[in-house]
Amino acid sequence: MTTIVIGNEDGSVSFVDRVTGRNATIAMDNLSLQNLYLEMEVDGNVAFRFKKGQVALLIRHLYRFWREM
Repeated sequence: MTTIVIGNEDGSVSFVDRVTGRNATIAMDNLSLQNLYLEMEVDGNVAFRFKKGQVALLIRHLYRFWREM
């Protein structure tokens, strides 16, 4: 397994492939509870934004991202 999971100081989580260097970061906007969302960045670019209640969709996209690496 080549994936490293990193917990960042801001509460986000990063997944890094040690071989290719590709990475994905998941962060949560907790400034406004009404507009709560999770954001997934792939290689530094925002790839997906999920509103609360869309966790299954987030997991599916993460799985697809790592399968394509």
